[in-house]
Amino acid sequence: MTSIMLETLLITPLALAYEYYLSLHGTSAYQTAETSTLIMLACAGVVTATPLLFFTAGAKLLPLKIIGFLQYIAPTISLLIGVFMYGEKFTSVHMVAFGWIWFGLFLFTIAQIKRR
Repeated sequence: MTSIMLETLLITPLALAYEYYLSLHGTSAYQTAETSTLIMLACAGVVTATPLLFFTAGAKLLPLKIIGFLQYIAPTISLLIGVFMYGEKFTSVHMVAFGWIWFGLFLFTIAQIKRR
């Protein structure tokens, strides 16, 4: 909660200044957009903050090593989507790097299992 509040306090002045600049030039979304778009813009903050708050609540219940491991899942999914859905190049160099990262995670997991 604190990190989201601090982030908001730091970014809000910049966002307001940019919005003021856009309004002076007549290109602000608040001046040109439809009502449905404005409602979606107003709800975007809640939609963005809610998963972060849930993640924070869940992360408090897990050991830090598990959270660190889980942080590799989202980039891996993004990589797979990029390669298989969007046809991004995946060279042998990428494969070696990707393989070493997951090999390291595999060794870490085995060590944790043996430790228990």
